[in-house]
Amino acid sequence: MAAVLAVLSMLTKSVVCFILSFVYSFFLLWRKRTLFFACMCCYLFFSLWSRWAAMHNVTTLSGDETTFSVRFIAPIYIDGDQVKTTVQWQKERLQLAYRLRTEEEKRKWEGIQIGTACLLKGTLERPSLPTNPYAFNYRRYLFYQRIHWIVRPASLERCMRTNVTWIERLQTIRQQGIRYIQHHFPNDVSAFMQALIYGERSDIEPTVLAGYQKLGLIHLLAISGLHMTLLIGGCFYLFIRFGIPRERATIILLGCIPLYVVLAGAAPSVMRAAIMTSCFLLFSSRLRTLDALSVASLLLLLKDPYIIFHLGFQLSFLVCFALMICSSFIQNERSVVRQLFMTSFIAQISTLPLLLYHFYEVSLLSIPLNIIFVPLYSFIILPLSFAAFLTHLFMPFISSLIIYVLTVVIEYANALVVSLADTSVLTLGRPPLLLLVAYIIAIFLFFSFFRIQKVRGYISFFVPFCHDRAFHLAIFSPDR
Repeated sequence: MAAVLAVLSMLTKSVVCFILSFVYSFFLLWRKRTLFFACMCCYLFFSLWSRWAAMHNVTTLSGDETTFSVRFIAPIYIDGDQVKTTVQWQKERLQLAYRLRTEEEKRKWEGIQIGTACLLKGTLERPSLPTNPYAFNYRRYLFYQRIHWIVRPASLERCMRTNVTWIERLQTIRQQGIRYIQHHFPNDVSAFMQALIYGERSDIEPTVLAGYQKLGLIHLLAISGLHMTLLIGGCFYLFIRFGIPRERATIILLGCIPLYVVLAGAAPSVMRAAIMTSCFLLFSSRLRTLDALSVASLLLLLKDPYIIFHLGFQLSFLVCFALMICSSFIQNERSVVRQLFMTSFIAQISTLPLLLYHFYEVSLLSIPLNIIFVPLYSFIILPLSFAAFLTHLFMPFISSLIIYVLTVVIEYANALVVSLADTSVLTLGRPPLLLLVAYIIAIFLFFSFFRIQKVRGYISFFVPFCHDRAFHLAIFSPDR
């Protein structure tokens, strides 16, 4: 918490953040004096680190330059006739945007790999500002990625391959894997396989993607803790079954996790899940889940303070934290359906302020649909996606049946999502700052008093089958 408040205070210069920092320090003096010194040192360090990062997030270009020696450092995305990627000029990153004119040009751009250096001639322009209140701020979005200019090339000359780092080599392998899926699988199946295996959602049909977002199911298409747990747990089980000692299996998995993070796109949710998984593999039961989450947040903020503005970072850590502090209530449920309900309910309530701030709406169907879709993706679509990909690589004669089953399941799931996308959605708009703070305080109080007998009536309203006395005693007993 100290690191988060320090980064927000320095990068936003918000009075609210400074007030919250003061309140937090007062709370430590009042209730957690043993942690006060360590937290204040952490606050001071991340304040200085964020200040240093902000001072160096500036451009050295004037905007009049027309010739650049650039190096391609990110995959090239082609959407229709639009080409987008990121290039490096000296120590500055530029967002490249180009409009294709012919099929020959498209093939030429598709052939450019990460690590290619070219002489680029073109013009620079500033990223656009929003034209309407609360519209997407593209300039700020790029600023958080340390990008200050968009370069529109007129020509590329003298392109040559340069030495690539191991990360860039893995990024190249990732692009090859994505293209393999695009070329060998049906369109709908291909788009979801890319999302679940490589964390790439650009090929999913916009209406379907918007439906998942409106219904609060978009987290299923992001590689996070659930995917990492299933993959690492499955691999660990196979290693043990094949006679590999636990210690050696742990070392192998610790070496493979960073590789998969890059292959999966290195999104904040992926990195959080990878760090926490690595902590558990290293320290086993000696490390609390909340400590692993803290380590993950500190390492990611140390890597890049601006990552705190990434929506994936905010949602991933917030949901994880809320589920941790309410884990006892979830574990006390004997029914799988009740556990899924409680998990979805807690996740929905905890992320409500963020959802309203970024998307201005919330779906009333999010909780029941998560009860259906979480098991569907966890135990059917995700395993079938990996099985289809691996069998197509090594045993193509088996993959056709798996692809058929996967196609049917995804088509029915998408049809349900699209049909319900515009129903039971409350569009409330972005709440004012004071109302947003009130939401956060109300949610905090709700979780704080979750054990109190008075809350029982509200829970029983949402969970009609929880009227038996044993259930209420299990949840609200003072010794828990």
